[in-house]
Amino acid sequence: MRGRQMVGRVERASAPSLEVSSRLFGALGVEAELVVRVPFLMDRHRQRDPAHARCAAYVQRRLEKAGWNARREVEVVHGRSHGWIDSLAFEPRSATLLVIEIKTQLEDLGQTERTLGWYEREALAAARRLGWQARRVNGWLLLLATDAVDSRIAQNRDALNAAFPSRAPGVMGWLRGSELGALDGRALAMIDPRNRRRAWLIRTRVDGRRSPAPYRHYADFMASLRRASWRRRATASGDSATTSGVGAMQPCRRTAGRRTHHRSATPSGRGCTGGRASCGRSSNDRLRANSRGPA
Repeated sequence: MRGRQMVGRVERASAPSLEVSSRLFGALGVEAELVVRVPFLMDRHRQRDPAHARCAAYVQRRLEKAGWNARREVEVVHGRSHGWIDSLAFEPRSATLLVIEIKTQLEDLGQTERTLGWYEREALAAARRLGWQARRVNGWLLLLATDAVDSRIAQNRDALNAAFPSRAPGVMGWLRGSELGALDGRALAMIDPRNRRRAWLIRTRVDGRRSPAPYRHYADFMASLRRASWRRRATASGDSATTSGVGAMQPCRRTAGRRTHHRSATPSGRGCTGGRASCGRSSNDRLRANSRGPA
């Protein structure tokens, strides 16, 4: 009876237990697999990347200053796949839509091209949800200006030339034009979020830039942000510190008839940088002197 009852339950589409299902499939010679699929989330980890967030905010400010409507992290959905466009910008007069992919490191060029292509296809629908009536779409790839990224561009020079024919000088001229026509394909340029120059899109070394990139790699950029933060805190606290680099010294000063020294941000051993009032000794000498008390 139990066998007939089980067959009856299966025929009535009443779900048996996994154990019973396994035995049934085994008797029928069927190999079954249990597959669990979660929604695909494209590049979600980048939203926790402080350098990427800094670059995205910088691009938004620059575009808004140029008269564009700009949004960051615009969600696009296709079936069970979810993605977020780093920067979506709209210029109402020309009805031009920019789909901007921002990278702090260029690791997988193929994936970058596929992601940007998907975002370009979904961008018009995303723009309509924002109330933007766009007629044409331009895709941009903006990269953090580091020597490491320059090297990756040089290694993939031919592929990038074919996929991204528009480059920084032409794109800057296009942005400054009184009438925005169509760009010659996708655009590739570098950016430095700390750059305050009017020409904020930077050409790559492959495109003829002679000067080195402002940063060696990702970690160097993050270190520059920390140094800038130290300088702001020193200025806010009223110190006249000279912070020309990591481990730079605050100047010596005389307090109550004796010289007082400040510790370096890191034990670099660099000399005091107080100008005329400086003592000329290294930070290690000063620390030893301070440990013995006033002279």
